[in-house]
Amino acid sequence: MNMGLPKTSTYKMIDDKMQAGYVALAERDSVGACRPWLEAWQAILEMMARSGMHSLDEFDDEFNGTQSVLNWVQDLEIELHNAGLKEPDFFRERIALCETILARSSGGWLPMDNFQTALAQSHFELGDRETGDGLFRRWLDECPQWGGGWIAWSDSHWLFAAQRNKDAARAEQILKEGLATPDVENRADLLDRLAMLYEETGRAEEAAVLRQEIQQTTDSKRTTTVRRESGLMQLKETFDFGEPGLPLDQLPNLAKSLNSAPAAAEERSGRQSRVGRNEPCPCGSGKKYKKCCGRPDASSP
Repeated sequence: MNMGLPKTSTYKMIDDKMQAGYVALAERDSVGACRPWLEAWQAILEMMARSGMHSLDEFDDEFNGTQSVLNWVQDLEIELHNAGLKEPDFFRERIALCETILARSSGGWLPMDNFQTALAQSHFELGDRETGDGLFRRWLDECPQWGGGWIAWSDSHWLFAAQRNKDAARAEQILKEGLATPDVENRADLLDRLAMLYEETGRAEEAAVLRQEIQQTTDSKRTTTVRRESGLMQLKETFDFGEPGLPLDQLPNLAKSLNSAPAAAEERSGRQSRVGRNEPCPCGSGKKYKKCCGRPDASSP
């Protein structure tokens, strides 16, 4: 990065590299996407250092590019994993990214548990199970109710582990420790993952007992199906909320009622509600309002 570039030129360069990565990603080229993205990330860190910024939120507030940095950095973390499956050095870049995010963010709109999981699992991918185990143990000692953490830790020893590193006994031990934790979150998901492990290791009767327990819970039901395609493992999760669904011919009426509800509420209040530029967009995209429906061209067809 040319440190003498004006700020606006540097922002444009960062934005151009972000878009180049998305072009590569559209062609399913994770490695090709990550190369310009890592250059953009390095430029962001250098700009933050020069400007005395301490968090990505500060940078995102100033950055007026095509993408919200907070959304883009999550895409970067995901694609570094996919690229790492082809070139392991990308897992090292993923570790550095996650460590920086965890050190420089207090949370906000970024899902910090995702970056924790990505950090630990990257160590597992590189064969450093001791460091991965240590990270999960530390985080789960601090927050034992983190059900997703128990699942991710178990997956590192079984579901997502390389064939030569699969350790069903260790994965089972981790899941059972999570299930023994009072008030653990996502208990049904923990049971589901343990049932999957039993099914895949020929323990059908034990799996059936767990499936029955899951059915007896009052939470929404989730079924996980695993399939492999082009060397990548994909999880398909199906939800069953235990009630009959809305008839298809009623969907237009539901949409109409949902669309009219906010307008009716505003009319009753006598004023139109406002959304802050840096608040989550009410459309549910996960982006900031200024990066989504609040863009000047957002109303264009």
